Amino acid sequence: MAESEREAAGRADLSNRDDSRLFADLRRLEQHLEAILINVAEAITVADRSGHMVFANQAAAELLGAASPGELTSAEPGTIMRRFLVLDEQGHELELEDMPGSRLFRGEDSEPLLVRNIVRATNEERWIIARSSPVADPDTGEMLYAVNVFEDVTLLKRAQLAESALSVERAQIAHTLQRALLPETLPPIDGVEIETLYAAAGELNEVGGDFYDVFDYGDARTLLVIGDVCGKGPRAAGVTALARHTLRAGAIGGQSPAEMLATLHQALLRQPPGADLCTVCLIMLVRERDSARLTIALAGHPPPLLIRAGGEVEQVGRSGTVLGVVNPVRIEESEIALAAGETLLLYTDGVIEAGRPSRLLGEDGLHELCAAAPGLPLARFLEHIEQTALARAQGRLRDDIALLALRLTA
Repeated sequence: MAESEREAAGRADLSNRDDSRLFADLRRLEQHLEAILINVAEAITVADRSGHMVFANQAAAELLGAASPGELTSAEPGTIMRRFLVLDEQGHELELEDMPGSRLFRGEDSEPLLVRNIVRATNEERWIIARSSPVADPDTGEMLYAVNVFEDVTLLKRAQLAESALSVERAQIAHTLQRALLPETLPPIDGVEIETLYAAAGELNEVGGDFYDVFDYGDARTLLVIGDVCGKGPRAAGVTALARHTLRAGAIGGQSPAEMLATLHQALLRQPPGADLCTVCLIMLVRERDSARLTIALAGHPPPLLIRAGGEVEQVGRSGTVLGVVNPVRIEESEIALAAGETLLLYTDGVIEAGRPSRLLGEDGLHELCAAAPGLPLARFLEHIEQTALARAQGRLRDDIALLALRLTA
């Protein structure tokens, strides 16, 4: 053999040995990688374009109800998925082509997908987050495989669902309790139209402290009350109930509006330390021939607004001290006449606080809204105020809103 031929043969033999060594190194690396993936906690599969699994680890076999990873890799595409009812969060059934790996092969975005996996044979349910990433040919860039990672989040999802169902129950209880703290019906008053509106802040999972009441006072007189207890929850509910019943008891005893508020003040001071303070606007209404006479007593509450038939607005009543804080309490009564076509609005400060800080409605904004009252039915007028407050607050009130309005009919 010529020298050149011997050199060529030697180079070929060396190349073959290098190729064999490289192949052996790659195979060992592949085996090491497979050994690692087989034993990781997350369920991992690798699928080709047809949907056939070319790799699956033990966690994937357990999650998908297979006896071994080999059962998954030997199965025809789609047969494993047919063992389950697979739903998205909205309850829509999903197919293999809806999964992240299939979307990757179609060149679509592949965001993680939360699915509800139900075993058809047993109805066993699991919540799983499916994630996929591509493996591409380094030379051509063509996608060869989709690596799928499945995370079992069943315990977390069940906890979230349970918390949401406690939230719903709390909201229902709070709603029921809130309605119990407000009058179911309003007594009719000859020649006087009365409307009320209550809008709860937040998700109504706590009882608010705003309240109103309307009840007979004897001798053709009617008492109208609106108040605001500081705070929310059981304590506020207790103070609200105390306020309503104490004022009703004072009316039965024939007390004047100022005396009724003074009695409530003493009742609040006798509560356990830390009991919430309370503001109240109390009005005694006496119907007369062509008008109504109103006696107003304020205890730290925003003054009511008198809206004339032409739309002019003014505050009425004299400010008094907040109830349940310190002695002595100062309450002054004042009287006004309400003529036919005029409207009186009582409200809690959640109205004027709506939209704080940058979109605050404020007293000036409320006065502007009141100017429209003469041209609106009374119920629609209150809805107009509520809708404007909600718009200012971008749909999320910081505080509850209570409104009570009365209008003398012709």
